[in-house]
Amino acid sequence: MYEVLAVTMELANRPPEEVERVVLSTADFGNATYESMIYSGAYLSNLGRDRAALRMYRQAAQMSPDRPEPYSLSMKLAARDGTPDDAIWAACGVLRNAWGTDYKQQHERAEDLLKEAEKTLRKANDEEQLAKLQSLAEEARQRDLIVRVEWSGTGDIDLTVEDPAGGIATYETRESMGGGTILNDGYGSIPNNCFEDYVCPRVLGRIRH
Repeated sequence: MYEVLAVTMELANRPPEEVERVVLSTADFGNATYESMIYSGAYLSNLGRDRAALRMYRQAAQMSPDRPEPYSLSMKLAARDGTPDDAIWAACGVLRNAWGTDYKQQHERAEDLLKEAEKTLRKANDEEQLAKLQSLAEEARQRDLIVRVEWSGTGDIDLTVEDPAGGIATYETRESMGGGTILNDGYGSIPNNCFEDYVCPRVLGRIRH
């Protein structure tokens, strides 16, 4: 209902702040879902209401803290119109949770965002927030388990990992229930591609591979 009303108001050229209030009502009335929060955040971002969009993405992350989308979508907003706290939250969320096919690029962007936030905090002599950045960034970079298989020649080795939750990660089903992900499907005979990686940032129990 609120999404339809917001579109109608936008088509009627109502002030952006009024449209923003309507979109925010999606969350305020307690019937929001993760998907509606992501949609509302994107809608507000398209309206140029970056602060409100960040609020929506943060609420979406509270609903599903292990999903990467709220953090990934927030990085550009945090760099453009966010506080150092927004940058720390978005970048660390990406470093922990973003393991899609473009994870290397996303992690590089996250590290760049943290560097800019660190510069801002050092310039402001904000030692408390700087210590928070360093602590959270170090935690976000930690990996409980990394499995790498390497070989040489023209052959092909396929890595399969079973996690303690009973999930199985392969390149066909890259993400397991235990939070791990197969990152590379290597094959011969190019040496730089003769490897397969599995990473699990946070894992409990014993992993078999």
